[in-house]
Amino acid sequence: MGHRVLAALLALHAAALYLFTTGFFLTRFEVSDLSSCQASPSNTNAVPTHLRGGHEDFSSSDDGAPKGCWMPRRFRRVVFVVIDALRFDFAATGSSAQRSTFYSDRLPILNDTLASEPEHALLLKFVADPPTMTMQRLKGLTTGSLPTFLDIKDNMAASSQIVEDNLLRQLRAQQRGVVFMGDDTWDSLYAREFTRKFAFDSFNVKDLHSVDRGVTAHLFPELQKPDWDLLIAHFLGVDHVGHTHGPSSVFMAEKLDEMNGILKKLLQTLKDMPDGDDVLLAVLGDHGMSADGNHGGASDEETGAALFLYSKAALVATGGENDNEEAKELKRYAERILDSSQEVPQVDLVPTLALLSGLPIPFGNLGSVIPSLFFVPPSSSKRGESSALAAFQTLNSALRLNLDQVRRYLFRYSSASKLPERAYDQLERIFMDIKRVENQLEQVQGGEGNSAYSKADLPLLLRLHEDLAKQQQHYLREALSLGRSIWTQFDLCSMGWGMMLLAWSFFIGAISTRVASAGGDSWTPPFGVVAILVPAFMLVLGPTSPLSVLCLVVQYLSFSFVVTCRRSASPTLFGDATPWVLLLASCSYQAFFTTGHANTFTSLQNAAGFVGFDTFNFYTAGALLGLNTFGCFALAVLALPWLNLTQQQPQSTGTSLLLAFSAYFSLNTLVSTLFVALQRRHLMVWAIFAPKFIFDGVVLLFTEFLLLLLLAPFSNHRSHESIKSHRIE
Repeated sequence: MGHRVLAALLALHAAALYLFTTGFFLTRFEVSDLSSCQASPSNTNAVPTHLRGGHEDFSSSDDGAPKGCWMPRRFRRVVFVVIDALRFDFAATGSSAQRSTFYSDRLPILNDTLASEPEHALLLKFVADPPTMTMQRLKGLTTGSLPTFLDIKDNMAASSQIVEDNLLRQLRAQQRGVVFMGDDTWDSLYAREFTRKFAFDSFNVKDLHSVDRGVTAHLFPELQKPDWDLLIAHFLGVDHVGHTHGPSSVFMAEKLDEMNGILKKLLQTLKDMPDGDDVLLAVLGDHGMSADGNHGGASDEETGAALFLYSKAALVATGGENDNEEAKELKRYAERILDSSQEVPQVDLVPTLALLSGLPIPFGNLGSVIPSLFFVPPSSSKRGESSALAAFQTLNSALRLNLDQVRRYLFRYSSASKLPERAYDQLERIFMDIKRVENQLEQVQGGEGNSAYSKADLPLLLRLHEDLAKQQQHYLREALSLGRSIWTQFDLCSMGWGMMLLAWSFFIGAISTRVASAGGDSWTPPFGVVAILVPAFMLVLGPTSPLSVLCLVVQYLSFSFVVTCRRSASPTLFGDATPWVLLLASCSYQAFFTTGHANTFTSLQNAAGFVGFDTFNFYTAGALLGLNTFGCFALAVLALPWLNLTQQQPQSTGTSLLLAFSAYFSLNTLVSTLFVALQRRHLMVWAIFAPKFIFDGVVLLFTEFLLLLLLAPFSNHRSHESIKSHRIE
């Protein structure tokens, strides 16, 4: 009977978890619409008067080449350098309390450039939306969209071609060249978009140098070629050092020194290029890393990356060295805008790069342009015109295009998937406030068709433009918050059925345990197998913490207590198996945590996937990583036959032990599921509650599968014995 019950429970639990996850982990609706030069989200034939200083005829340049789509482009070419896991404090100069000899001031070229060329460089904190796995980050950095929790599945897929509008697709639509070198994740996302590509395997975290050397070998020769408009170089060494040795290691110091040398050479190369004024350099981290070198998005260290921007041409407005009143005014507003945008979401890079390089903003973008990069007087501004006002007109032109694009996307999204009315109404109220400020600007400038103004009106115009910029940024930030809040639309019906099925299967298992404890199968444990597997498991699990000895003492005392009290224990719902099951299950979880694991993806010990192998194999690495993570639960299952041998009361059979063990993990998963459902709108649901639920669900299915395998041979043996006895009769 036991193996049939276990098989039924495994099927029920799998069905219950499937139902719950389909309701809880819904991915967002992906809009496949594309932005185009011909269809601006704003009506460019009726540019508002107050923004006309920020617009001009840019349909083509003197040589007939396009100068931009929705705005005049400032840069024709972009060098996009990703240093994987470049945490913000690796690049920025921190306080003495935060300094580390291993990673502080290891990229001096960035801070030296900021100090010597303040108009040409910018360093910002670049905040990623969790989960911070590389594939999700690359999607966000190219589409401007937010990730969903189940996008993690894409990391396991052989191909994950992006269907949403993105920067690379926009470049190729304009017949502009894209060259890539580095992490092969890019190749799985954009295999069809590259003019040339040099992809390197990214999974071997113990290989600290091969990818970086390959990127460096191709980077500088490619810079000299004329056929690219976007050059992507993705270095992996910093991330691999973090995974293998952690940030506080001599290997990190050496790797950051290596990156500093490469960046120094790259900056000098760009300065020496004849068309260097037309090139923008972006150096960024796709995510950060925790103190142990992992990244799942649960802490500021894991989400806080660095963004460094540089151009040979002036990049930001500083007022220069002029001491006149106009320069002071421009500098005052520029500093105010820069101070308000020292920390930007990663999705903000997408609309920023799009407009700076003359591309349409991707259709599904939810990011906002980085204000300090657009608060720059246009080259076509008239002599005698206020530089600050001209800069505000450029900034508000970019923000309005960005706002109209996001608003268009929300309209399109709402036609396929309903948006929350309260949040959407709030956005529309902000939009009406924007329209009121625009009307005030129209009135000050003399109405439609008149862009002139008097000197007496300049202070009022500047104040209104500053207010308009703040209102438009407020709209864009609220739209981003709306996207974050609704990205997963929970199917409460599926979630409810999943929880009901879990509860039902738990009670079935509990009752079956009690029935089996009254009499059933018993079997002899395979001590030889256990003796061989125990040390093997311990080798794979790796070193434990200094508290291991203390934990071992606690385990021994707990075990002794159960042995002493087992004869006097009264029967329970699960029979005499209860104290043994509680002890063994507790020991399995204790082993899980004391070996450095936790219910988070950052705690996965990726190096375990390469034990005994120099090269990466998906299936071998996956099996080893799974054994490393869940091996302690397999050991607990293998210990059950030994517990059955120690039982002196005949009603405590092997079957009841196995069913009670299953019921324990079933109850654990049921409780996790209930809390995940109750806290589904909690701020930390994806960082804390969801990973806990996933780990508990995997442990439940894994242990029940092993229990079924363990019980099957003894069930077959019992069937043969039964047939044999019938024949004798």
